[in-house]
Amino acid sequence: MATPTPPPPASPSVISSNHHQNLHSVFVYGSLLADDVVKALLNRVPQNSPAILDNFKRFSIEGRIYPAILPVENAQVTGRVCLKIFVICFQSRSRTKLKTYSCI
Repeated sequence: MATPTPPPPASPSVISSNHHQNLHSVFVYGSLLADDVVKALLNRVPQNSPAILDNFKRFSIEGRIYPAILPVENAQVTGRVCLKIFVICFQSRSRTKLKTYSCI
């Protein structure tokens, strides 16, 4: 059986074009407020500013070291907004059929 030939690599202009379309401002909280954590993930500390996310509340997750946020009226989560972050998201459904998003 013949081995399939991989597709040719994308041209730099295509990569550059897609890259700019996926640049976002990202609200972060929890351990992502620490510059050393962000730098370990992104190999840089992006431009950022303090931010407050209205109508959300931060919760601890049993058995996890990271927090979660959920919509709660009249609550606030403090964090920061990181600018020009390259984001790729994958949508999945859990057993409870709630949509979750994993982004890298």
